[in-house]
Amino acid sequence: WWLYRARFTSRDEGWAVGRDAASSSGVFLHYLNGTWKQVQPNPTISGLWQLADVELTSPDKGWAVGGYYHPAVFRYTKDDGDSEGVWSPVSLPGSGCQPGTLWKVSFASADEGWAVSGVEGNCPRFYHYKDGQWSIEVPPFVSGIMYLDGVHFVNPYLGWAVGRDYEN
Repeated sequence: WWLYRARFTSRDEGWAVGRDAASSSGVFLHYLNGTWKQVQPNPTISGLWQLADVELTSPDKGWAVGGYYHPAVFRYTKDDGDSEGVWSPVSLPGSGCQPGTLWKVSFASADEGWAVSGVEGNCPRFYHYKDGQWSIEVPPFVSGIMYLDGVHFVNPYLGWAVGRDYEN
């Protein structure tokens, strides 16, 4: 496995995400009370994909992002009595281009968050989750070929995104 991010809600429970090098598919690893276990999304996903980041807004809710040629978003929910929970793929709106992998996700609250995509044909995008829906916002023009690598919000009204310019 190639693991890219880990997040914990307590010292006894957390998640790591990345890619299974053998199958070239995303991997969710759940840590619970000293033991790691691989968990499959529901429904399972076929084809080439990976997970780049995970964000937990509570022990029972979270988000994971990634993709490969297309962005991928997964929502985590856990009901009482369910020790594993379920990672389910979430559909995103079309972006008018091919934005590629989502690299980072940040939620300032359980109800509002952001994710950023890399470049695939110069198509950086902000994905905004609010009121139960994902929407797309095009970042302001900074350079000819821009790549968004990270995003962090401290509250729903204040955040930063970082990236790089491939022309310079």
